[in-house]
Amino acid sequence: MQIPIRKFSNHGMLEFEYLLTKFRAENKIDDIQLNKLLFDDLYSSSFEQAEPIILEMDNNKYNIAKLISESLKLVDHPELDKDKGLWTWLSALMLKRLVKVNPKTNELKFSSDNSLYIYNPSYNRYYRHLIAFPCLIYTRLGEVGEKIFLRGTIDERGELVEQLAANQEIQRNSGAIESATLLYYDELTGKIKKGAAGQANEKIGGQAHRLRDVLKQFTLTYDLNAMNGKQIVELLPREFDRWKKRYHGSEEISVL
Repeated sequence: MQIPIRKFSNHGMLEFEYLLTKFRAENKIDDIQLNKLLFDDLYSSSFEQAEPIILEMDNNKYNIAKLISESLKLVDHPELDKDKGLWTWLSALMLKRLVKVNPKTNELKFSSDNSLYIYNPSYNRYYRHLIAFPCLIYTRLGEVGEKIFLRGTIDERGELVEQLAANQEIQRNSGAIESATLLYYDELTGKIKKGAAGQANEKIGGQAHRLRDVLKQFTLTYDLNAMNGKQIVELLPREFDRWKKRYHGSEEISVL
């Protein structure tokens, strides 16, 4: 079924925030209340420039980001990254996909962080939104961002997103994302290398939080926008050496 895209008014934004609080307290999503909010002209209006979307059952983050970005013609309308009503309406439309479910008890696992569902376009919050950020990454970086920022399902932030996405020098830079992919994504297994997203108090060197800090320092000396991922990796200090390797059987292979 094709779904015409709409956008919330300020009144709709407030009502969605109220419903989120209600659904969280009751541990259930009321379809009738949610559908009224989504399609009643009292709360939202048609977004004419977008093509209607057909949401498949697939919850793959990359596929959903591609579908929505193309429907919105986002590549031609970068100004939509400021549209709170649009992105919040889209997260309301997909709310059941965004809230995790405990497989043993079937209880919903709402996040207490509303910024995952209600869009805030400020530079230090927009990357937390579960719908907007993947779409913006897809539009800016395409497949370059897929293996790090667009992996997994739409209801999860991702193993490395928390540590890398907050830094705009990284999230908007294809070379920086490529360097993170070369270091932390294992092409042989299709997974993030174990320990890459570890916390700062762990003794393993060269993890994602360190890449974030080092790249921030590099911006004072280098034009990272003019560099590809391999060039950036070559500049990294010795603590990253362990991440520059991958293995095929017992054979060690450089990622460079």
